[in-house]
Amino acid sequence: MTSRCINDCSGNGKCDTKKGRCQCKGGFGGADCGLRAVMMDVNISSSSLVGKAGGLKVGDWRYFEADLADLVQDDSLPYLEVALDMDQGSKGDPDLYINDNGELPTLLAHKFQDLTCDSCDGQQTRFRVKKSKLSSLQLVLGVYGHCCAESAFTIRFYQTTPPPVPAPPPTPPGPSPAKSTSSSSTNSSMIATAVVVPVLALILFVAGLIMWRRCRRASSSQFTHNVHQSSMEFSQEIDGERDMSGIHGFASGMERYRMDDDLDDVVSDDDDDDEEEDDDDDDYQEPKPVKERKKRKKGRGMRV
Repeated sequence: MTSRCINDCSGNGKCDTKKGRCQCKGGFGGADCGLRAVMMDVNISSSSLVGKAGGLKVGDWRYFEADLADLVQDDSLPYLEVALDMDQGSKGDPDLYINDNGELPTLLAHKFQDLTCDSCDGQQTRFRVKKSKLSSLQLVLGVYGHCCAESAFTIRFYQTTPPPVPAPPPTPPGPSPAKSTSSSSTNSSMIATAVVVPVLALILFVAGLIMWRRCRRASSSQFTHNVHQSSMEFSQEIDGERDMSGIHGFASGMERYRMDDDLDDVVSDDDDDDEEEDDDDDDYQEPKPVKERKKRKKGRGMRV
């Protein structure tokens, strides 16, 4: 099934019967290729290009052609700014599209765009582009009726300075950055301390344990040596005393034997005297101590 295009593309394009859309020729646009880019007027006093449009319905386009060669180039103004100001009472929200290749921009084919909500942002749009980013001084601007209502607007094109640096977002309530930095530093120091102190303690403990074992081993070896030396000296003393005790015992035995021999000689002399006296006095009785010495001598003779 084939579909015819609106107004047969106004004779400015070719109809795609499968899709029912027009493929417009260069310089033409719109649903029926009936739109052409309107050349923007040069405002010499403000050194700008100006274009106006009204009655832009939702889904419609308005095109403007800007020739930047009409402006006196100022190297101190490196940016170009497009200002789209909504007319009083206009409630629409048009979007801005730009091409620098001579082709009319579309929703899909464009180089730059600004989709700011015009009815939400003080009824105006400000879009800046650096001139060095443009490949041509011939620009085509397309304004598309995005939503809500008809739009009427004035569009201007002029050279300007770089966009202002956006202000930093407001600081949320809480501690000041200095305090936060200090707190962060304190937390980092606490974490470092918590990690380093146990490690140092472990190292010191291991070093102390190694030194203690070495000292214990050295003292044990010295103690063993001392005990061995003492035992050797004690053994030598015992052996010496044992030798001396044998000598002392032998000397004591010899002395005792000599004393016994002397006593035996005395007892023998006494016996001879007693025999002589027996002849003279038969009634004489031998003293008790002499009898005991005789008995002891006889007993020693029997042992021998």
